Amino acid sequence: MSELARRAFGVTGEPIELPGGVSGVFRYGGVVLKPVTDIAEAAWEQATFAALAPRPDVRWARPIAAADGDWVVDGWIANEFITGLVPVAPDWGAVIAYGARFHAATQVVEPPIEILGARMHRWARGERHAFDEETVALSDDVAIVDTQFRDWCEPDTTNPQVVHVDLGGNVFLDSDHTPVILDIAPGYRSHAYAAAVVVADALTWSNASMDVVDAIGGLPQARPLLARALRFRLATDHLAFTGAGLTPDHLDRYRAVAHAMS
Repeated sequence: MSELARRAFGVTGEPIELPGGVSGVFRYGGVVLKPVTDIAEAAWEQATFAALAPRPDVRWARPIAAADGDWVVDGWIANEFITGLVPVAPDWGAVIAYGARFHAATQVVEPPIEILGARMHRWARGERHAFDEETVALSDDVAIVDTQFRDWCEPDTTNPQVVHVDLGGNVFLDSDHTPVILDIAPGYRSHAYAAAVVVADALTWSNASMDVVDAIGGLPQARPLLARALRFRLATDHLAFTGAGLTPDHLDRYRAVAHAMS
């Protein structure tokens, strides 16, 4: 934990480490401090979602600036802590529906094309791989599965906008049953692709049945976008385990989905 960030964001006392997808996230009373991977991306995101007005049907944890106005200090950001949150997952249809509310709010956000394009963390690289904007070097066994998904991909003709590309475990309901969106992972893609990522995660991480694909059935290009979402997660997972490789059980999840899609 950065002492510089603690002082800059004005937090005191003993921290409580919070569970979730990112380790090393700490709560100090009503403030959450979180480490970030890309400083430029995080600074843009914090400033943007602090300025964006919440809607009555969806909200997000408000970003908190440091005393000098900076949004990122020593690689850390701060957001409000919201009590009493209940996860919406594994109701994947509801996750997608509440995500659509969020994306209605982000339609007005100007995409930071240069910042997004300059990102080099594994999630950005995996996404570019899924859209054939970058090639991630894959091991032979992973490349076979990736090629199967690639064969089902088609151009996404849906209009791109700023979306949250990691909704699956980040949609909650507050005590008033208002959807709350956490840990925004920004991308400049279609809202249909963001929904497809929810389904891909449900299939590969939560052992959901193929019936969950129906959650994106009414959206444009459901199967091609699901294939891209699966390529995104497959490449991202591969980069996470470079050296050790994906475990056979984990890769088998992707193989099973590819078989079911055939």
